[in-house]
Amino acid sequence: MLEEVAKRITSARKSLGLGQKELERELNLSKGTITKIENLTRKIDSHTLIALYDRFYVSPNYILLGLGEMILEQGSSNQGCENVKSKTLAHLSAYIERLLEDISTIKEERDGYKKALAKIYDNTEKGDSSVSSEGKSGIA
Repeated sequence: MLEEVAKRITSARKSLGLGQKELERELNLSKGTITKIENLTRKIDSHTLIALYDRFYVSPNYILLGLGEMILEQGSSNQGCENVKSKTLAHLSAYIERLLEDISTIKEERDGYKKALAKIYDNTEKGDSSVSSEGKSGIA
């Protein structure tokens, strides 16, 4: 599938009469983005897909699935692009929620480790022999 997407990106770019660097400039993409997509070292992302539609009316359905016309008429309705936008926003929202949950969990774990290490340090400073070296290495 990735190969097919890369071929369709190349085909669309050539149909537009643009080189890789020109297309990157037109879409405000980082240097080498189109080259990497076409050479299969990078997957196309939603930003690039939407930029192709917004700037040149290249159909996301064509790029991703090989369906329909490559270049849509200006001003035509493209449900595929709207679906990509809404799905992207939904995925980003869910991803951000998961990241925030993960950050919260990491902070809680970090605080637990800090308390355990502080207790070990305090016991070591007091000369408490009840904390074994095995217990020290198990937490660190």
